[in-house]
Amino acid sequence: MTGSLKPVLVFTAMLMAAAPARAEICAATDAGCLRDMIVRIAPAIDNNAWRDQTYRDTARIMATHGQGMDVIELVARIENPDTKAMAIRAIGMESAKLGWDQDRYSALFTALMAQAQEIDHPPSHAIALTYIAMAQAFAADDQGAMQTIALMENDALRDKAYAETAEIQAERHDWPAARESVRQIGNPAFINRALRSVADILARNGAYENALEAAISIENPYQKAQSVLHILAAQARAPEGNE
Repeated sequence: MTGSLKPVLVFTAMLMAAAPARAEICAATDAGCLRDMIVRIAPAIDNNAWRDQTYRDTARIMATHGQGMDVIELVARIENPDTKAMAIRAIGMESAKLGWDQDRYSALFTALMAQAQEIDHPPSHAIALTYIAMAQAFAADDQGAMQTIALMENDALRDKAYAETAEIQAERHDWPAARESVRQIGNPAFINRALRSVADILARNGAYENALEAAISIENPYQKAQSVLHILAAQARAPEGNE
């Protein structure tokens, strides 16, 4: 009797030992389960940079699945301030592509702002705010983007954020919004560079009249001439009939 029970007890022990492994198994198409699996695995990664990278990449991938709000808490687990800022960017920019309503975006950007405020490294904090503003502009929340950038204390970084926001607005074919962003820039050199970038983007997208308006607003003669030349070049490259 005792001998016949021994194999059964050994098999039971093997099943109990295997239980944690089976608990890790997910359907390959169950994104939420796979996310949870990674989050359980990540604390065992003994290299801080690799662990931070894992959290950042998980946040980005899940944001592409429309689960940006569900992975914001991963930002708080990241130790490196630059990686934390990049995770904020990833969530914001990937979510901005999804065409949510403004209420949903407002909730997302408010949550990302809360994470950005926890970054105590000033340059990384400013970069995080820039990334949030860029995501807001991508989602057509221009007022929110302007409010976010206005919180930045460093003049140069703030001007750079306005310029990058203007470029995104130009990519959206929204010259009035891009023009307003450029108007917020304080440094004349930044203004000229921003206008040239905006004009180039508009020309590339076939918005020649708006591109010319941006180009002639440039004060630097060389950059103004180059910007007008870029409009001519864009027209030369355009398919016939796309005037």
